[in-house]
Amino acid sequence: MGFGASKPDPDFPPIIPILVPRSLKGYPPPKPSSLKKCDLVKFESFLTIDARSKSIIVSDDTTYGQLNTSLTRGLVSDLDKVRAIFAWLGSQQIYQRTYPGVVDPMTPRGYMKLIKKDLGTYTEFFTLLCRAADIPCVMIRGRCKSEDYEAGEEIPARMSSNWAAVFVDGIWRTVHPSRAYRGIYSRKTTSQELQELDNHETINNNDDNVFDEFFFLPDPEEFVYFCLPEKAEWQLLQKTWTLEDFYDAPHFHSGYFSSGLILSSKNTCSLTSKTGLCHIKFDHKFGTDANVSYILFVKQNLSGRVVNNSKLEMYVCKDAKHDHINIYVRLPVMGVYKLVIYGGLTHMLHPLVEFRLDCFQRNVINNPFPIRSSIGFGPGQRSVGCGLRCVSHRDGIVPICPTRSDIFDFHHTHPMDVEAVLRHHALPEGDLRACVKKMVEKNRVVFHVSVPEDEIDDDEFALQVFVKMPHTNYTLVNVLNFLLTEHPETYETENEVSRDGKCVLDLVNREDLEHLRKALDKSDCDTNSSSVNIAEDMTICLNNNSQVWASQEEEHALDHLSSAMNNSDRKELEIALRGLQNHGHLNISLKPEMAALTLLYEEEIKKRRSVNDLDNLMKTIAECSQSVVSESLDSSPVVQSARDFLSRQLRVKQYNMVMQTLTSQTVVDVANCERPNSICFVVLRSTYLLLGEELPMQRWSDVRHLLRIKGHNSLISRISRFSLDALSKEVSNEVKDALVKFTIEEVKATGSAVAAFYLWALGVVMEAR
Repeated sequence: MGFGASKPDPDFPPIIPILVPRSLKGYPPPKPSSLKKCDLVKFESFLTIDARSKSIIVSDDTTYGQLNTSLTRGLVSDLDKVRAIFAWLGSQQIYQRTYPGVVDPMTPRGYMKLIKKDLGTYTEFFTLLCRAADIPCVMIRGRCKSEDYEAGEEIPARMSSNWAAVFVDGIWRTVHPSRAYRGIYSRKTTSQELQELDNHETINNNDDNVFDEFFFLPDPEEFVYFCLPEKAEWQLLQKTWTLEDFYDAPHFHSGYFSSGLILSSKNTCSLTSKTGLCHIKFDHKFGTDANVSYILFVKQNLSGRVVNNSKLEMYVCKDAKHDHINIYVRLPVMGVYKLVIYGGLTHMLHPLVEFRLDCFQRNVINNPFPIRSSIGFGPGQRSVGCGLRCVSHRDGIVPICPTRSDIFDFHHTHPMDVEAVLRHHALPEGDLRACVKKMVEKNRVVFHVSVPEDEIDDDEFALQVFVKMPHTNYTLVNVLNFLLTEHPETYETENEVSRDGKCVLDLVNREDLEHLRKALDKSDCDTNSSSVNIAEDMTICLNNNSQVWASQEEEHALDHLSSAMNNSDRKELEIALRGLQNHGHLNISLKPEMAALTLLYEEEIKKRRSVNDLDNLMKTIAECSQSVVSESLDSSPVVQSARDFLSRQLRVKQYNMVMQTLTSQTVVDVANCERPNSICFVVLRSTYLLLGEELPMQRWSDVRHLLRIKGHNSLISRISRFSLDALSKEVSNEVKDALVKFTIEEVKATGSAVAAFYLWALGVVMEAR
């Protein structure tokens, strides 16, 4: 097979690149501002501007002046003009279009061609458009934490990024076009954009025409978590950050700042455990009740023990309190871990923050937690919403003593069956059935719970509480969990802060507040009563009035469910089933819908895995743990396999970091070698075998032909797209047998470039199954 002529270039002829100055003379100096984004930007006012801007079409002859006139017609403020430019640029399908005959780089279509040909960037184009509208715009250079950034790692200066600062309504604000548009690109990043998107970030093209609004005029104190300018004054902060501050700061994702959560534990990206336990705490913003999920991976195992990544979620637990959430992580072996926390105000979760967890000494506790539950431990909206309150224990972590039984006293304001089950990670459920004794009296249920003595090697149990409505054929629903431990001092202990009635309102659904208000107006609630009494009164009011609107809610929920089933819409089906569950209507008759949702999750996972979309695969797996069908998904071979694949593929991405030390010129230099030694030939041939190369590679000249290929099929580009799923066991074994003949010292003597390929190939075969 030869290297014949390529297809005709639909964008012929070539175009000459241009130089865009970073700044222009006469611009105002950068100064911090106390004005917040929420005071400056009202997104509802942008709806008309966005719609009109996206409808504007440019031709080959359109000038910047003509485009500016169309974009800004009728707009007065610089803010509205910047928004029009931002919306128009983000809606342009630059990489899908062709530009035949376009040769003038000083026109909008000309610069779009430059971007497609890797000769320009979105930041430069945005800058040109702003300047055409007489809006001062400066290109900022600095270090950025991309979506692929690993917490705790340093970013080489040569991997710097570019973004823009615009002067709107008398103040400087930041815009990062490439990050804002990452959901609307339709291809992977190119070599030119690596300087703009930093660290070989992969563009996510799943949410067409949806901007990440965080990167449009973000508050400087939030944006600095993502990008640090080379010139400190462009941080636009009163107190500027150092590079050390930047690397130490938590690796937030943009969704964190709208999640309803505030990280209140140690404000760092790396946590070191001395006892095998790490603690992360989030406070709820006032008036919110956010969901949280998580994924834990071993990045570097230093113990020699085999660790199953798919089982690591059993080593993480969530303790939900009235105003905050505790995340406790056990590290079962010495090594380096990665924890990704997902969350949000709805079931659809988004990555919030990532941590590096280090454990370099023997752990005191290395057993998994008794259960893994999406609702975690402690009272929450699910138990309060169904009218169940535990009057004996207000916290999810309960101290126990094997020599005595503990009493768990529950009051309910709605007819229901309440059951409790004791669980342990190493004992069958049947062995613990006799440890729980139940007593029922009117609207009160009491469980006497005792734990076995001296039968097991750890002293932690979980008490799971389920409810079932007796007058229907409803299934049991887990609404509350407690972690029973002999060592509560291991965990965080805090004094409860008193809360007034207004705060307690946040515990109930917003849609029921009007009913609550009317019910409370009729009651004789004492304004000085304790928060517990107020919560109980409100729960009683809720349930007393529930019959009035329950039938309407159920009818609406069932209509929603039917629509979601007909459309095979996973997200809507999840929301519909979740709504039925929260109102106690999730019964046996809905098994077909729950099975359909399980299948849709599995299909989504297969889809993301097939295209090696790790970000969305990770997100989907996190959503599985919070789903109403989480139990069936936990046992799904598709999900279990995907978790294992994801952990291995993420480690392969670590090996890809080695490739960042290479440039295209380095590869060319290797290709120009006339007579390399055998190590060089074996290493490069092995690399191409792992990438699935089908061309014959019996001689060095065969490998040289491949090394000289540029663009999308260049060696470094192919490595960035590599997926373990495409690797056969036979090829893996062949490469492993070839590489183990050499030591790293022998390979390094051949050259640093060959050593980089050697380390990547060896890492890949170690992760292969």
